[in-house]
Amino acid sequence: MVKERIILLLEEPETHLHPHLRRKVRRVLSALAAKGWTVVYTTHSPELVSFQEKQVITRLVRSKGKVVSRSVNTDDIEDPAKLQSKLDDNGSHDFLFGTCVVFCEGQNDSFAVRQGFDKVEMDYDARSVSIMQCGGVSGIPAFSGIAQTLGIRWCALTDQDLLPTGEIKIKTQQARDALDRIQGEADMQVQWNIELEHCLGVTEGKATPEVVAEKLESPTWQADHPDYKATLASIATWIDSEFQG
Repeated sequence: MVKERIILLLEEPETHLHPHLRRKVRRVLSALAAKGWTVVYTTHSPELVSFQEKQVITRLVRSKGKVVSRSVNTDDIEDPAKLQSKLDDNGSHDFLFGTCVVFCEGQNDSFAVRQGFDKVEMDYDARSVSIMQCGGVSGIPAFSGIAQTLGIRWCALTDQDLLPTGEIKIKTQQARDALDRIQGEADMQVQWNIELEHCLGVTEGKATPEVVAEKLESPTWQADHPDYKATLASIATWIDSEFQG
């Protein structure tokens, strides 16, 4: 009738495992926790984090000679972030390990930022910067809230989303209001001039990764697309004030 209490402590259980097996390990540990075990592990792997499963995520950062910790409970994470986490599996957890993060509406925007940074040799990986999509403007506040709780500075990049009347689309305005409530001094909101397509001179269809790559192949892309360049420059300066690109 007496069940022994089990505490399982693991240090980087993902070591030497492929991504698929890392996710498998996470599910096994989650199942053990559901049976009453106390499971604690340290990790450098996004695959061992899940916003869908019951976890307490604690971020440890060395700052000024001491270690600072902040935690978020997945029970408190909003549904848009949980859904995007499920769609991306591990892609939505990359920012938990970074120094800062650029949240974009969708795939086209995140690709455009990464591709532009590559062109100007802004090494975002070396700076531990994550650039990720949030499945639409409505998902950005949920992810920004997680970043805010964990002490990760964030930049939200969106379209202007103006209606013919000059008013902002309702969903976009609601998202910006939510971002205003949580934005700290180190965080930033940036908007494409009208939208990414306008900034890159795309008059038909969307600025898909293929279209963006083609536009940036031109040796004169910076002169041809000043609005795009200016948006990238503002984000790059926010990331690293000393960056010259």
